[in-house]
Amino acid sequence: MYVGLDWLRFTGFEDLYRDRLQHLLQEFAGTTPDRNKGAAYFTDGMLWKPGILMSWGHRSKVCQVDIQGGRLRLMNGDERAELFRAIGRMGMKPTRIDGCIDFVDQGQELYVNARASCERDELCRLRSYGDNSRRTVGQRPDRLHLNLGRRDSPVCGRIYDKGLETKTTETAGRWERLEIEWKGDRVQEVGRQLYGADAEWAAMLTALVFGAVDFREVTGQTKLDRRPRCQWWEGVVARHDEVVTSPASKSPDLARWIEAFRVTYGRRIMEFAAAVRRPSEEVFEWLVYGLQPSDNGGLLVKEFTRVYGAAGAWDSGPLDTPE
Repeated sequence: MYVGLDWLRFTGFEDLYRDRLQHLLQEFAGTTPDRNKGAAYFTDGMLWKPGILMSWGHRSKVCQVDIQGGRLRLMNGDERAELFRAIGRMGMKPTRIDGCIDFVDQGQELYVNARASCERDELCRLRSYGDNSRRTVGQRPDRLHLNLGRRDSPVCGRIYDKGLETKTTETAGRWERLEIEWKGDRVQEVGRQLYGADAEWAAMLTALVFGAVDFREVTGQTKLDRRPRCQWWEGVVARHDEVVTSPASKSPDLARWIEAFRVTYGRRIMEFAAAVRRPSEEVFEWLVYGLQPSDNGGLLVKEFTRVYGAAGAWDSGPLDTPE
């Protein structure tokens, strides 16, 4: 089994991050990018071949970077995790994370078993499925691909035969992949979990992937933990932890306050700092020197403490700010 990150997308305010992001990507890639139109809804961009696309010129004044599987496959797992952390340390927030587990010569028959379970209504946590497979005239598998959940939902998954897809083998089942894609109200929690895991990122990512989907026997029970797990799936996840993510609970008031600070005072403080060539945190401390904390923040302070009081939260930047 091999686990890794297979797609990363980060977004952040263009004025704050574009130059720093371009410098980091240039340093990482080591090659000169081509000018590009950028991703959908952006007007400009740069492409480092293969698979790094930086986009800007969005009506919301954000920039975005997509690091695609074609680039990530050229890196080992630790290198992928370090790039993930490096962009996060800048303060940009992840808006899409794909994690995958590859089963090579494991004999799990992942696609066959998962499809049979879906047809028996044993799929749990994700609520729909669809088969996108293809066979030759002689009924030999040419593509085995099972979609789990809706692509536009915050969590979706795919089980497919990577060996057939890459044409590295003509035998089905030699190299199969379970892939989970997080977006929307789930990706922030996944990002925080991975940031906090540090060197244990592989175990955490495995637990997050296995926690995104489940296969349980149909017994009439409505509670998941009262239904026996399908035997084939138990054999796959045995001895591995599972981390089930929940929708992020955001405070609209906190989100608005953070956004207002960043686009007004935050930008101005950074402009002051750039003008005098001093760290922005030093300029901030100078501006608030001698002030006493207010005591009327109430629910706003409580929500801030809940969101950013957890261990490791400060390594990732203000992930809950809007785009």
